[in-house]
Amino acid sequence: MPTGPRFTPREPPERDLTAYVTKGVDAALTRYRARVRVHKPATELVQWLTPATVVEAVDDQTCLVHVGAENPHMLAAHILVIDADFEVDGPPELLDALRTIGNRCHATRQWR
Repeated sequence: MPTGPRFTPREPPERDLTAYVTKGVDAALTRYRARVRVHKPATELVQWLTPATVVEAVDDQTCLVHVGAENPHMLAAHILVIDADFEVDGPPELLDALRTIGNRCHATRQWR
């Protein structure tokens, strides 16, 4: 007969435990976070993103991407590698960084 306290096993918090832990670690290690609604199917998008980036299908043509970075500029850079139209939920620093990068791109001239 076993000695010591017994426990009742519980259901895992998610089906994919690796993704669950990866998402938690990523969220804990990044200062700035954003949810990005991307107008592209999740199945087409995951090949371009790191395994730590969480992608959720919304429907056949749209997905949500959860992304984080240490500063707003890097957060914007992570989002800009996505080859699709997108919308972000903030934070305000991210919106400022995206505008700054967009203005720089708009003002770019060819170097001669």
